[in-house]
Amino acid sequence: MFNISATELLVIAVVALLVLGPDKLPDAMRKLGRATREIRRITSGFEAELRDALSEPVETPTPPASTGPTASTEPENPTAVPEPAPTPSDIPEPQSPGETAA
Repeated sequence: MFNISATELLVIAVVALLVLGPDKLPDAMRKLGRATREIRRITSGFEAELRDALSEPVETPTPPASTGPTASTEPENPTAVPEPAPTPSDIPEPQSPGETAA
C-alpha cells in the first residue's frame, strides 16, 4: 500500500521506540491501528457507494409529446425568399494605406 520495505519499517519502529519510550509505544500502536481501521472502513464505504452510483443506468429526459403546432418566435412564411448572397461588385475593394477614399 505505501511501498515501505522491511528495513524502512524497522527504522520507523526504532525511532518510535526512542521517541515514545516503551511505556507509551503500545498505546500509540493501538491508536494507530484503530485510526487505520477507521480510514479503511470509510474508504471501502465510499468505494461501494461510488460503484453503486456508477452502475445505475443514466436516464435521459424524453421530450414532451407534441399536441399541436410548435410555438416558434417567428411565424413561418412559406413564400419568403431568402436574401441573395453579396456579389463581388457589392464588396468594396481594399485601399492601400496611402490612398484616400473617393
